[in-house]
Amino acid sequence: DWLVSRYSDGSGSINSDGMQKFVAKYLPDKKQKETLMYDLSNGTPLKVLDSFSVKVHPTKGTLQLRIPCLDLNGLVLDSIVDANPLLLMGNVWGSGTLTWMPSQEKEGTYDVVMTNFNPMQAASIDLEYFLAQRKEFDLAEWFALLARTMGYDERKYSTRQKLLILSRLLPLIEPRVNIMELAPKGTGKSFIYSQLSRHAWLVSGGVVTRAQLFYDMSRQQAGIISNFNAVILDEIQTIKLSNEGEIIGALKGQDPGIIEIGTSYIRFVVFAYPCIVIGMITGRVFQGLGKGLPGLFLTTLRIAVIILPLAILFTRVFDWGIRGVFLAQIAASLVSAIIGFLWMSSNLRKLEKSELTPEVQYG
Repeated sequence: DWLVSRYSDGSGSINSDGMQKFVAKYLPDKKQKETLMYDLSNGTPLKVLDSFSVKVHPTKGTLQLRIPCLDLNGLVLDSIVDANPLLLMGNVWGSGTLTWMPSQEKEGTYDVVMTNFNPMQAASIDLEYFLAQRKEFDLAEWFALLARTMGYDERKYSTRQKLLILSRLLPLIEPRVNIMELAPKGTGKSFIYSQLSRHAWLVSGGVVTRAQLFYDMSRQQAGIISNFNAVILDEIQTIKLSNEGEIIGALKGQDPGIIEIGTSYIRFVVFAYPCIVIGMITGRVFQGLGKGLPGLFLTTLRIAVIILPLAILFTRVFDWGIRGVFLAQIAASLVSAIIGFLWMSSNLRKLEKSELTPEVQYG
């Protein structure tokens, strides 16, 4: 769209030759990689239009530039990233000037460094200005603007059809929205998500694993669900989930409130684990001795006598919320473990005395 607008006049005619020359010069194919690298190594700066992104090296702290058209990683000046912080958040289309420069880390080696960058999209967004300008449009004009921004000619669609088109944007702006769209090819289902927003990730066929979606332990890298607002499965009949049960289970557990409660529970109750182990051992010993009453007593003591009153006290009187319940469980496990251990030790000593042989008893 940007190129077409650049090489078209007011009447709608397009300078095709000029556009083709521009593409050949500034949008190189990966097959030209070695030719471009040769020019760079001879000191010729390279100016390209590409979708650049920057990552911070985890140990060196250097800014690593991803250059898709050359299929390699280079470096970028700090001042460029300071002026274009969106480079750190994902791919940003723009015009970048690449230069062949001596490496500062290792003598005798060279790096490809971006020395200038002109973004084709806003480096930052003034939301207040955007909201103020929205007031200048009525509803019909706003529908038309949004539809045209998405690449549609709003004059060819009814109001209902424009609303259906705009509904494709819901997963990008609303949390936990799931949409299944059935439509013929060429109607823009995948184009919208792959081209309109850097906050969407399109999966088109192949095997999808839990590590790809959530967290890759081997690489210590967050998955696509953590990094993007919307994940789109395109042509779902060609996609296969590796270990479907694990992925479905993980998706069910993504509610932030549940995760927060579970994390808080583990942080508190972990201190009660030794007491829980003692309680389990005590219960098994009493079962082995053929005595079920002590186990029943300890369970009743822990739940009815200690946990319930303390939980009510901590949550209602001290207003500690769910943490009060966790603390009540810790206290109950500690008290019941102490009582159970002492009771078990007493029974074992009695058992030892009763099993002494006559020779031992009479010396």
